[in-house]
Amino acid sequence: MRTEQARVFGVISRAAHHYMKWMGEPYGINAIECLMILHIHQYDASTLEQITKAMVVDKSVTTRGVSKFLAKGWVAKTNSFVDKRVYHVSLTALGKTIVNELNFKLDKWNDYLAADLPEQEADQLFSALESLAKRAIESSAADFPSLLEKPNE
Repeated sequence: MRTEQARVFGVISRAAHHYMKWMGEPYGINAIECLMILHIHQYDASTLEQITKAMVVDKSVTTRGVSKFLAKGWVAKTNSFVDKRVYHVSLTALGKTIVNELNFKLDKWNDYLAADLPEQEADQLFSALESLAKRAIESSAADFPSLLEKPNE
């Protein structure tokens, strides 16, 4: 049973990655950068640290992505009032246009995936997946050994 669940998560993850890669190609961005620009839209004025943690990527990946968005004019950065070494990232008008186009494509993907489910069931499924994603973000590779020590509840 658990092996089948892992397989299903893997299939969905790989298919979503391919779709995101396809979505980003016309804009010169990869799948991770697609997710990153969507995250910046959802969480306006995030710091690099916040983006890195939410995306579960290395800080260098975030830095490269944000630098690319800055060069394209999709985001602007403002220095933090609290710590001058930190800056916040927000979308520009052009960035909002790009995000709207990406969200349109993403909505079509979600509709395609959930086409065989009643709307309420699809909503419940995506809500449950969001809960799993939050738990996954809270963990790190350092936590993995301790997962083996805990009894199943």
